[in-house]
Amino acid sequence: MTFSFVTGFSIGLFFLPLAAFLVLFVARRAPDALDATGFMFGLGAIVWSVGLLNPSFRSWLIPGLIVSVCALMPYAVARCRVLRR
Repeated sequence: MTFSFVTGFSIGLFFLPLAAFLVLFVARRAPDALDATGFMFGLGAIVWSVGLLNPSFRSWLIPGLIVSVCALMPYAVARCRVLRR
């Protein structure tokens, strides 16, 4: 889904309906709400990978890393709680 937005008006518009359908399809079948953090991590991963691969987009690196880390924190906390039980 994020790739569709990043590619903008080139090929992304063709994939946007399919990506939106797949995101909703997978979200309905996720076992719990914590799995939604994977979507946020993927969003951050695409943004920071664009920053890594393109020297003119280096400013995308830090926001992408922040989104990815913020997505991993709730998952890590919940995972620690599960392991303590």
